[in-house]
Amino acid sequence: MVANIIAMEDTSPVGFAIADIRHQQGLKLAAVSRYVPVSTLNAIERGRIIPSITMLDAVTSGLGLPVGHLDLLYLESVRDVTQRQAIFNRLHEHDVPWTDIQAHLRHTLHAPRIPVSQHPHILYLLARISAARGYPKRSAVILAHLRRHPSIGGAARVNVLSLLGKVLLQLERPEDALGPLLEAVAVRPSGHLWETASYNLGLAWWLLGRYDQARTQWEQTLESVTKAELRGHALMGLGNVALRANALTMAVQYFDQAHQLYAEHGISMDAQARAVNNRLVAALRSRNVQDAEAAFKLAESIVDAVQSQLLRGELLETMAEWAVYQEERALAMQLLGQAKECLGTTPVLSWFSALFLELHLAGDAPGLLAEAFHMMERMIPQLHDPNLVAAIRLRMSLLAIRRHDLRSAESLLNECIPLFPSMGTSIERS
Repeated sequence: MVANIIAMEDTSPVGFAIADIRHQQGLKLAAVSRYVPVSTLNAIERGRIIPSITMLDAVTSGLGLPVGHLDLLYLESVRDVTQRQAIFNRLHEHDVPWTDIQAHLRHTLHAPRIPVSQHPHILYLLARISAARGYPKRSAVILAHLRRHPSIGGAARVNVLSLLGKVLLQLERPEDALGPLLEAVAVRPSGHLWETASYNLGLAWWLLGRYDQARTQWEQTLESVTKAELRGHALMGLGNVALRANALTMAVQYFDQAHQLYAEHGISMDAQARAVNNRLVAALRSRNVQDAEAAFKLAESIVDAVQSQLLRGELLETMAEWAVYQEERALAMQLLGQAKECLGTTPVLSWFSALFLELHLAGDAPGLLAEAFHMMERMIPQLHDPNLVAAIRLRMSLLAIRRHDLRSAESLLNECIPLFPSMGTSIERS
């Protein structure tokens, strides 16, 4: 029989693990009957039924193990969404160390009573946990192996390909991510990981500077994906494509739709903040006072609820730009002060934008311009994103022009122009 990563009626990694542990301890089925009926335990071990969490905890106690010991394997066996979410929550609450997870899963792989047909289940779980715990390289190695596994097919293969594409994007390897994501999307089954692959394929095209393909893919995502968060991300992506093409009215509409979707479905305030920030950026570029004012008021209503300090700083900096545009100097300075407090010394685009805006408000004092120029110069070696480096060099060239240093300005412009494939606003990873 072909092994399947997604647990079916006749496969259950947790059931095989329970049987293996019981035999290692020399216990008969009857020895655990005080906690769970013999017939029920027998059915669990044979993979005929998947226990509830309550029953799982009873079996774990009956084997003399701490509650939660089998949660990882249970997560790979259970289908019920409520039960899966409860286990996810419990794993996060206990914050199980990576070394414990790794040791447990490796032991399970080598357990004599675990059939070879179950190994793909366990390897896939190890890859998922590796990615979730911040080890994308380990996850990518495991998933690349599973991609070549002859027994992985159907929806299980889509799950492997989707997760592989996702971790390759996390590793900033969009060109490598294209293959698995294209293959995953071509299968077109239902399921969360297929929907994630559909969005991430658009993201891969975007990161490679293939904006027409990104737009087409995100339009297809909106047509076929049901998960609200991914639909919102696709709208954000389409907004960024429109923004880059200078289709500013369309960009405002996409960002507005994304924010409405995030808000209606209770999706994180950080996601809402990105949508509102991008909407304000697009409105400011279009010089549409009505759109910009509406976006500014919306930003005012949510900025204090944004959890990420960097996102809050970014939003405050964009709000300050609107205040400058409205010639409200005092408000602009107040917002800039708050933005700088949130951003600290993190070398992100908004930090440099805030500095540049502050200089604009302070006037062209030669001392301030020189200090800002050299501050930016010192920050550039800390940057790894070529788009950000290009944006900062562009700002430095403008400072050089204001200092009447045309030679430095020309040199900086020549350096930054080849680096400018995709500067834009925030875009989501999923």
